[in-house]
Amino acid sequence: MEQPGNRPAFEIENVVEQTPFKEPAVRAFFEIWCSANSFIVPQFLKREEWLEKRQTGILEKRDDQKENLYIPDDLRLWEMVGIMEEVDQKTFSEQPDRRTQKADELRKLGKTFENSGVYLAQRINSIRNGREIAEALAEEFYNYGRSLLAGERSTELVNIADIPQRTLTKEETEEVDRFLAGNELYSSRKARTGGNAVWEEGVRRTTLDQFFGVTKKALELENDTKLQKNNIDLKPWQSDIPNHTAFIEKIKRSLSQKVEAPKQELTASVFRGGMELLRTSMPFDSLPGWTQKAWLHWENGEKSLGEALQIDLLKKELEDVRAGGDMAEIGKKEREIASSIQQVVSRYKYKKGSNRPSEMAVTQEINCVGASMLGGSLMGYVGLKYLVGDVPGHSLMFLVSSDGLVEDRDMLKSLPVTLKDSDIRGKKKDGTPLTVSDIAAFGNNPRSEGLLFEMNNGPVSLFPPEYGQKIQALSNLGSALRGIGRYEESAEVLKQGIALCPKDEYLYYNLGLTLNELGRNEEAVDAYRKAVLISLKDAVVYYGLGYAVYDLGRYEEAVDSYDKAIRFAPKYALSYFGKGKALFKLGRYKESLHEFQEFLQFADADTQGKVIQDARDYVVWLRDEIAKGRHVAK
Repeated sequence: MEQPGNRPAFEIENVVEQTPFKEPAVRAFFEIWCSANSFIVPQFLKREEWLEKRQTGILEKRDDQKENLYIPDDLRLWEMVGIMEEVDQKTFSEQPDRRTQKADELRKLGKTFENSGVYLAQRINSIRNGREIAEALAEEFYNYGRSLLAGERSTELVNIADIPQRTLTKEETEEVDRFLAGNELYSSRKARTGGNAVWEEGVRRTTLDQFFGVTKKALELENDTKLQKNNIDLKPWQSDIPNHTAFIEKIKRSLSQKVEAPKQELTASVFRGGMELLRTSMPFDSLPGWTQKAWLHWENGEKSLGEALQIDLLKKELEDVRAGGDMAEIGKKEREIASSIQQVVSRYKYKKGSNRPSEMAVTQEINCVGASMLGGSLMGYVGLKYLVGDVPGHSLMFLVSSDGLVEDRDMLKSLPVTLKDSDIRGKKKDGTPLTVSDIAAFGNNPRSEGLLFEMNNGPVSLFPPEYGQKIQALSNLGSALRGIGRYEESAEVLKQGIALCPKDEYLYYNLGLTLNELGRNEEAVDAYRKAVLISLKDAVVYYGLGYAVYDLGRYEEAVDSYDKAIRFAPKYALSYFGKGKALFKLGRYKESLHEFQEFLQFADADTQGKVIQDARDYVVWLRDEIAKGRHVAK
């Protein structure tokens, strides 16, 4: 959209108008994602060809039991709703209530965008500073909302003067309040008012005036190039981004996440297909005989785990108990069903990296993420409430029962662990300790930003079911692609994960590793820095940052980063090796020798043989140089 004059704006129009499938890496990612989760094969067509295909249907059966999904290579965000709806219609052909659920949610989002444009336009005169920014945002919101609702871009874009001055209902106005403020701020303000309206109209207008005034000032500072120079005195893990730039970036990131919801939902629709594939097609003949006899039924020729578990019967039993209204009995029944699912899922053969539904349904092998996906597909179908737990290197599930209990349901283990307040270390925003009741409350109203706390096995991030499982699947897929040298695709997969969960340090860490392999070292440093700013005590990400700045020849920064890694993990051998190399480059030979000797003390001979030999070579050479007196940096 053309903007009058040169008024500043958030420029979300670039996000709105994107055509992601024009990028080879994005197409490759989507093809891999479809292959991993379903039997869909994307076919990218020129728009004219696609318009013809659309007349007969964009899903087409093939001779090999797979289906072609036809997509225009210039697909826009507002068109993704229709593509996603076609996939969900196929996935949930036997569950009518789920066929259009996500598409309806996106259309509701479109209405919220449209209403947000109306909301801002109605209050534009109360904004004294930053009014031009607000006008541009109102236009972008309104037009994008109309596009999402219609499934196509209007040829006549509405400007601020033509946005309808219709009256929003109280519910619509409060929905826009939530949309603009974000769930966290909205909820905190609502709590302060005792659950009543979030703010009165006068406060609403004052808030808009203040926000756009601050935004205008921040944008003006951002455009002042004199303020953009890096502070070279900062350590490599510290942010050198000025506060005003960080403020603008945070707003842009939040807006982009909202605008790009259709792109995320398109990949989610494929993922839902994978979860449904596990529920309907996961075989069980590889399970131990005693497990089959104790938990399964196959007298009538049942072929899938869901059928053998009599999952439809379990669902009906739970519905009957819930109809009685006795919370104790309901919770008991929920735990009973969860245990029957956990018992069988935990008996499948474990295989590292096995979490792709299309492969799991053939090999009957799972890893921790695969186990959570399989268990989740069954628990979700029955109607159990659960959360996905992400801990370093592992995936967990937490059952939230109707009687307020929370259980750690690790699907690789056969028995649950009931959480107690003493198992949890964390604080709420008011400074009081986090409790099991707080986790249960989150489980009843989960949010995409997640819930973070500590348990005995380390930090835990809890997410809503599909959301959390998709993040874990993306993380695993990104690592797997890097492992086989497909670095461009790996980077794209990890960026997709970061778009979903921008506070996951391991997604940034793995992206840094991948960018290093591509020789994009400056970008790698940026990824590592974001990782360490999220988790200030994680030795592995400091090690990654040290590795990246070393490759750029910034040896002093590398030493600082490796020192941090050693501080938080004194026995992590590779940090000593990296620090030794950096000190060697700086000519600080005595210190370098010490670090290589420390590495040899902690190194693992079974996995680090080549690095051990390199360290020994350094030690021999350094001892000789030091003996000759050549150990002082120039």
